[in-house]
Amino acid sequence: MKTFLERLLDYYQLNEDDYKKLIAPVSVDSFLAGRKFDNIEKIVEFVKSFVTNNKKIIVYGDYDADGIMATSIIVKMFQYIGYEIHSYIPNRYQDGYGINLENAKKIVEDGFDLVITVDNGISAFEPIDYLKANNVSVVVFDHHEMQGSIPNCDYFMHPTLSNYGEVASSGAFTSFMFSVAFLGRFDKYLSILASISLISDMMPLKGYNRNLLRAVIRNYKKGEFLPIDLLLDNNNFDDTSIGMVVAPRINAIGRMVEDTSINNIVKYFTLDDK
Repeated sequence: MKTFLERLLDYYQLNEDDYKKLIAPVSVDSFLAGRKFDNIEKIVEFVKSFVTNNKKIIVYGDYDADGIMATSIIVKMFQYIGYEIHSYIPNRYQDGYGINLENAKKIVEDGFDLVITVDNGISAFEPIDYLKANNVSVVVFDHHEMQGSIPNCDYFMHPTLSNYGEVASSGAFTSFMFSVAFLGRFDKYLSILASISLISDMMPLKGYNRNLLRAVIRNYKKGEFLPIDLLLDNNNFDDTSIGMVVAPRINAIGRMVEDTSINNIVKYFTLDDK
């Protein structure tokens, strides 16, 4: 007679080696080992050149939890190095999804030198063409399906198109992995924001997605990050509370706010003022 474990492995079509990999402890080092996005060193060098030359940078995000987390990750990343940038979360009612031509024109008028789109941009052909034609550089961090070809951006990062791996992941995961390369370290708070996006955007909890979530949940400590503690409302930080408590509250902002005050949500996740 088969043991309970043997029957369980049969049910999930796993062998013993697969099972051992699934339950193996995840550390920061093991999570980061062996994978990187195509051209990530060049993208880091490219973005840092705008910092070195004191250029004007804006991050253009999205109004759902993934887009808000992705935007907050990049804004906070720049805060860590003491460089002030701008960010914009579009309003779903006024702006619609993704960077549009009207806002691209405003970006040019406001004198920005670099636009980083997060959780959008891979299908923004006309706005990106306009930006490039007006000497504004564009880097795209996105995870959505490619619409025939890649826009005319300077660089892009995409979990599968940039050959990070075979598992679809979120826009905030992509932004987080850029932050690791940019800062030269794994930042705990930014990893928490990325892990929220994995649940909110219903990414498959396999491979690196699952490993990041496991590492973040295991290392989460109440009292360490007030913005997350407040959203948890005394619940433990785990996949259930992210999916049922935290992510819905973040997503609600994008559905309820009908003006640009939606951008206060980025301040909530990036400023230390209680």
